[in-house]
Amino acid sequence: MSNKKERTKVQDIEKALSQDERIEMWISKNWKKCAVGAIILIVAVVIGFIIFLKHQEDIRNKSIAIAEAEAENLSELLADNPDVPGANTARIRLAHYLENEKKDYISAGNVYNRIAADTTLPASLRNEARLASAGCLEAAGKKEEARDAYLAISNDSTVSQSVKCEAAMQAARLLLALGERAQAEELLQGLADMEIPAGGEVAVGVQMSKMYAQIMLAAIRNGDYD
Repeated sequence: MSNKKERTKVQDIEKALSQDERIEMWISKNWKKCAVGAIILIVAVVIGFIIFLKHQEDIRNKSIAIAEAEAENLSELLADNPDVPGANTARIRLAHYLENEKKDYISAGNVYNRIAADTTLPASLRNEARLASAGCLEAAGKKEEARDAYLAISNDSTVSQSVKCEAAMQAARLLLALGERAQAEELLQGLADMEIPAGGEVAVGVQMSKMYAQIMLAAIRNGDYD
């Protein structure tokens, strides 16, 4: 009974205390547990920080390895570490190597497609990769697929005018090679009729595409493509 009265008295005292005073009383009673908890928390934070540093160091080493690797070794390194900093720069090196050195146009095109699909990259780089991929299809003898790839780029409203013009020119050339003269002429006529604003800052590529389209149309009508 005495113990019960004592507990009741302690509870009554605690109720009379303010929130801060109750917290202080609890800490005074449980300081050992608090100290152990604080130590565990500190250890956990330190371990977490060490793991983070180790992870960052691992990423840095992988990035360095990819940057310093010979082009022929990049395929395997990128397969194991596809998202480390510098991976897309390495992919460009790999694509050029596969295309120009190995003449493996299909593999090179796949690498270009990976670059083109990465929305974290600048649009200009992704569009150039799309053009390069279409070029690889043509080099691999897949003219119909290359034509369709170029046409897709030329009809993409999100692509810059200079890239669209380049793609349209390439598509028109392939259309002629495939005997699809009417569609080629229609495409070229659209390029030839482009208005170039006087004094405007127009990409040189757009001006060149207009000029080449006019030359190709004249050649077609002279029978040079019959």
